Amino acid sequence: MLKELNLDLVELGHSERRQYYNENDIDINKKVLAAVRHRLTPLICVGEDHSDKDNQVGKERIREQIKIALKGVQKQDLDNIMIAYEPVWAIGEKGVPAEPEYVAKQHDNIRELLIELYEEQGNEIPVLYGGSVNLSNYEDYLRIENVNGLFIGRAAWDMASFKEILLTIEKNY
Repeated sequence: MLKELNLDLVELGHSERRQYYNENDIDINKKVLAAVRHRLTPLICVGEDHSDKDNQVGKERIREQIKIALKGVQKQDLDNIMIAYEPVWAIGEKGVPAEPEYVAKQHDNIRELLIELYEEQGNEIPVLYGGSVNLSNYEDYLRIENVNGLFIGRAAWDMASFKEILLTIEKNY
């Protein structure tokens, strides 16, 4: 159905799907494999919740989500895989923007895992950041080494600020 609509990207594993539809890591893996099989690009959302962060297991939770989501994905299929790191505590109406240093550590963690799993190809998989990205902080996130792009949610609802973000990115990045 998605191909018939000329769509090529499918968002999988978003925290709201996990929360409200009880999707789990194994469900996400099945969807990733189906997307790859049908030549769609899966954008796999991962992120720790507030409890994971408070208990200092966020790094492990993110690694677990990625390992399970990518189980069975072959090296030749990696060109069409994308990861979006979205700390659950940083998204939504009550989200608190993450400090750039924290984002950098988690993106380094993700990149290290991708290289562990897929060696050199792990360096090529785009890792986006999403989590209360807005007009006042998007450039801070883009300056982080292993942030390959942004996954903007609520800030895109305001067309004027979203346009400004896009024009600045087009001009400077």
